[in-house]
Amino acid sequence: MSSHVVSQSMPGVGLPTEHLRFDVKKVPFRHIKELGRGHFAIVDEVEPSDERVYRLFGDQPGQTYARKVLKVSRSQSMNEVLEEIRILKTLRHQHVVTLKFTYEEAKKVEWEKTTFGIVMDPVADCNLKEYIEMLESGGGQKIGDKDEFWSLHLWLGCLARGLAYLHSMRIRHKDIKPANLLIKKGRIMYSDFGISREFADDDIDTKTYGPPGKRTEMYCAPEVAAEQPRGRKADVFSLGCVFLEMLTAACSISLQDFANWRGPEGARAYHLYPDGILRWLFFLYHISNVRGTQDYCYAALEPNPSNRVSSEDLARWIACRRDCIPNWHGDRGCSCLSQEPVGKFWMTTMFGNLPWKSAYSDGTGITWEIARNQWIVKSQWNQVDRSRPPTFMQVIAPSQAQQFSFVAADFFFG
Repeated sequence: MSSHVVSQSMPGVGLPTEHLRFDVKKVPFRHIKELGRGHFAIVDEVEPSDERVYRLFGDQPGQTYARKVLKVSRSQSMNEVLEEIRILKTLRHQHVVTLKFTYEEAKKVEWEKTTFGIVMDPVADCNLKEYIEMLESGGGQKIGDKDEFWSLHLWLGCLARGLAYLHSMRIRHKDIKPANLLIKKGRIMYSDFGISREFADDDIDTKTYGPPGKRTEMYCAPEVAAEQPRGRKADVFSLGCVFLEMLTAACSISLQDFANWRGPEGARAYHLYPDGILRWLFFLYHISNVRGTQDYCYAALEPNPSNRVSSEDLARWIACRRDCIPNWHGDRGCSCLSQEPVGKFWMTTMFGNLPWKSAYSDGTGITWEIARNQWIVKSQWNQVDRSRPPTFMQVIAPSQAQQFSFVAADFFFG
């Protein structure tokens, strides 16, 4: 391999973390097929053309990888980008793709853009966007003896736990959307942490996706759209949008119908229509196969980030609820949620006499302001034994809800 190692393996990691530079036409990978393309990059399936690559990765010959290829055109310091990638290479979680290594290919002439490659594992079967489209056309994958829609319920916990892991590693994803959630043999994984946007052309068309390198408009949080200070809770909002689409699909409702209901094309971003999204959640409440799980969306889609659930609380809440609901049979569904009691966590639910029936039609009296004042209940619980209901700790609730007793049966067994 004709290359230059730019950064050596990180001490204590024990896995390849090099960034390599290759001469023109000397990149040691063979193209197999294209997997996708977007504004900023092309993704293809590749196999090494040099067996030393397998030794570098510690993999068996014959394995293939996903490669993202970008053209670097911004003046941003390459050192800054490599530092972000260095952190991503330390991630090891079953619901996060493994970033193997990165490379640059030398330019033929000085004025050309630099080719930048990111090599990842695994090669996905599809992404969540494509999976939901398959469900709508009668396809999808069965998991064990469950139907094709069961996977959507299962993956709620996987995505919550995966995001909590990223946040525990002090990493914000910044571009969570169905197309960036990959599926391989029934396992869902986060990918595409916005690295490609760091290299975006300054003059690219931004009508759909907003300023390059910052966001995907459709799924971004209100504080991101307003270019206000934002933190990890912005990721949670984006995940809430994904959850809402998953639950809508689980109800056998077309996502195109949902999009049309939100508004005209170009004005369907979730942050633009918060009260309408709340109405849609009220509407879904009547459909039994998502009843209860829509609470996760209430908590994640709260427009005010200070009131929004954290990723860690969301993951613990889902795990605890699965311990309580009969149809999960005490099985949390995935090892990512562990086998241990989750301890303390906050959750958000709607409580009281809610106007469910008017939600889909006129939506009279359904706004976030009214919900905060009348129905939204934030409560803290503590699970110390998986075989017993969690213990109520404290509550933040509107005055109308103070009259109710807070027992686990009202919150976890419905």
